[in-house]
Amino acid sequence: MYINQYELTKGLYLVKKPAEKFWGFVDHYAVMDVGNTSGLFSDVGQKPIVIEKMEGKGNVFGYLSGEWTILGKVRDHQVFYATLRLIQALHDPTYNLFGNNCEQFARFIAEGRKTSEQVNSLGAFALFFGAVLLLSQD
Repeated sequence: MYINQYELTKGLYLVKKPAEKFWGFVDHYAVMDVGNTSGLFSDVGQKPIVIEKMEGKGNVFGYLSGEWTILGKVRDHQVFYATLRLIQALHDPTYNLFGNNCEQFARFIAEGRKTSEQVNSLGAFALFFGAVLLLSQD
């Protein structure tokens, strides 16, 4: 889904795109700030800024580029709290696949919960596969 930056309303958005690693089987998550809603990027004007956590790079932000899909918009009455979470998240540049990945980073800011549906699905698959192995042994 192509995001036309001129059609976006001011706000914070949860966004994702296929990750460049892992052949597109997983998604890369970020938060998009349109119109400097957070007040943290005053020198960029109204252009959409994507804030993301990347392995080996920490917290990165830059102009909107690439094929992002909007998953949701932070409700206007929650923007203040999302901005506080953004400031908190930016103070922790470390990346950990299972404990501090891009999805957990973005969902924490946008939704207030540090969770990763992808990691949860991987854990459920591993649990199922382990159970099958245990049950198949004589």
